Amino acid sequence: MQRMLAATLVALLAAVALQAQAGLGTAITYQGRLTDAGAPASGSFDLQFTVYDAVTGGAALGATVTANGVTVTAGVFTVSLDFGAGVFAGSARWLELRVRPGGTSGPFTTLSPRQALMPAPQSLYSLSSASATTAGSALTAATATTAGSALTAATATSAATATSASQLAGQPPSFYLNLANLTGTLSIAQGGTGATSLAGLQARVAGSCRTGQTLIGVNADGTVNCVNDAPRSGVSLSIVDNGPNQGQYNSITIGGDGLGLVSYYDNTNVGLRVGHCADAACSAFTAPAARLDTGSGVGFYTSITTGTDGLGLISYYDAVSGRPRVVHCDNAACSSGTAPVALDTAGGQHSSITIGADGFGLISYLGGTNTLKVAHCANIACSSTTGVPASLDASGAVGQYTAITIGADGLGLISYYDFANNDLKVAHCANAACSSLTSVPVAVDTAGDVGQYTSIAIGADGLGIISYYDNTNGNLKVVRCANVVCNVVSLPSTLDSGGNVGQSTSIAIGADGLAVIAYRDVTNSDLKVAHCVDVACSAATLVTLDGPAGVASFVAMTMGADGLPLVSYLDGTPTLDLKVAHCNNTLCSPFAVRRR
Repeated sequence: MQRMLAATLVALLAAVALQAQAGLGTAITYQGRLTDAGAPASGSFDLQFTVYDAVTGGAALGATVTANGVTVTAGVFTVSLDFGAGVFAGSARWLELRVRPGGTSGPFTTLSPRQALMPAPQSLYSLSSASATTAGSALTAATATTAGSALTAATATSAATATSASQLAGQPPSFYLNLANLTGTLSIAQGGTGATSLAGLQARVAGSCRTGQTLIGVNADGTVNCVNDAPRSGVSLSIVDNGPNQGQYNSITIGGDGLGLVSYYDNTNVGLRVGHCADAACSAFTAPAARLDTGSGVGFYTSITTGTDGLGLISYYDAVSGRPRVVHCDNAACSSGTAPVALDTAGGQHSSITIGADGFGLISYLGGTNTLKVAHCANIACSSTTGVPASLDASGAVGQYTAITIGADGLGLISYYDFANNDLKVAHCANAACSSLTSVPVAVDTAGDVGQYTSIAIGADGLGIISYYDNTNGNLKVVRCANVVCNVVSLPSTLDSGGNVGQSTSIAIGADGLAVIAYRDVTNSDLKVAHCVDVACSAATLVTLDGPAGVASFVAMTMGADGLPLVSYLDGTPTLDLKVAHCNNTLCSPFAVRRR
């Protein structure tokens, strides 16, 4: 079985104080990462290490070190290597690794390419001289602790915080240079004659990798280079915007090119942004997300869909003017858009958008007088609406958390929260423009404070299915319509009751015809997915996609062109980042295996 080494040079040496040769020795600590068929390897492996003077060919230097029975956990291993004196003499060196399963007698597999050894091991050379008399020699305990020694032009730091050569007198031989304070040139010859530039010195590490990332290198200025960790078998996770403080009010859809489009609010630079996924898993955006509208609060409550022209259409709230707005993408990547259009004179929070049977946008939102309202676009780009937006429910304070879809009859179906009575309600449009309803809106769950964070989809049976949050009990719930107009429903099902769960729900129908719901687990700060076991969603299998700790709200989901869930969400650890999770199977489970 061929094995490859990935991100090998994770860390070569622990920080050590410069000291006499006899105290340090010639061993180095090497940490690597081993992958097997693209996945992190685990188990026992025999490893061989040889230093060469060229990236290919060349001569082997020093002894070949064999480490048998090395434990590799999640791809990571650490070994101590000693190639003997004289191997690191100031010239470039490369490390060749060979591997075989532990405890076997078969041949070793040589990994390619060889790994370049960075300056840390080469510092062994600076401990090999007995005195510092040239620029290529070293500072030893004998010459680094007297007033006549070097370092007179630099700021040195020891246990006594020496700042000049005279302050080094009597100090122990172990000291280090405070690189943050070094300027000019550093005299290194005995007696202070001769100098070399500080330009090549490595600054101390000044950064760290995020949770879910691995360090792969340190730059000369001390900043670090990181990569996302290998995904779990059930899901791949990607940070698509680490602004920071990006990703509030996000919404996701699949564009006409089969790739994801994500709309969200940029809280750092303030405004509405849209990113275009580079692949089916949305491992990255094709370019920095476009800013389609600007202003503090411009881009709250975004909702995105794809029009009949294959281009994105986004509804959102303009907190500056206090009005609902819509913008139409100019191209599949949505790198630019039309001039934003105001849909109403007031309101616009909790917007949700879909494309009607007539091919035009249909947008539900909270009206300015706390009513449920709907605007109908007059054309594909939604540059205008067909008349004044309709007020569909004004029975008290209603219209929060709206979600709209098109039913099997080609008419709009809207779920929303009645916050006057703390109920989940449903309204069915009477025509394509949704200027009126077929009947009075129905309260479909009234047991306690229920109905926040609603999301609606049409099941494989042509009937609506609604996910929502039970605020009284802190549960994730689902209710299924018994007919097309949804004036009769099944008894609600509680899908998850493990703590405070069910906020920020988003529902879609998977390739298997069953509903999938992404939501937030507040108790554990996790992103979770519930996969319904039947069309009625009487129960569900539950999977944690990301966590623990720090996964914030604003969860949105769609089904990708591959028929698998694609979830955008705000991750709060360590900063507010926009992330995307792509399920690698319909269950989003690391244990799901297709029978062949």
